[in-house]
Amino acid sequence: MSDLPKPNLVHTMQIGMLDHLQKWIFHFMKSYEWLDKYNAIWLLVPASHDLRPRNDSYEEVSQWNGKEIMEMSRYLLRVGTQSLQGGRFTQRPIFNHTIECTCALCEFYMYTQ
Repeated sequence: MSDLPKPNLVHTMQIGMLDHLQKWIFHFMKSYEWLDKYNAIWLLVPASHDLRPRNDSYEEVSQWNGKEIMEMSRYLLRVGTQSLQGGRFTQRPIFNHTIECTCALCEFYMYTQ
């Protein structure tokens, strides 16, 4: 029995948290009608040595695996921040709060790595 593989609970928690965050951001952007801008910025993220180029908009990805979620976490905050620039004066407080929450969750993920 001791030879059975043991799940990495921290890794499982991290992936679950990021998956929840990305779904929440998707619904947030959609509800404020900023999803088109988010998708456009998403596609502009350049490929680097370990990030593959994006061929599909955020909305077109039907399923994410763990590695893709971890890659996404590296630029999720930047894409979200750029997407929420502008807007009406009344939207600024909720947009700023959204950016702060996203930042906090991404920082937590990075610290636990």
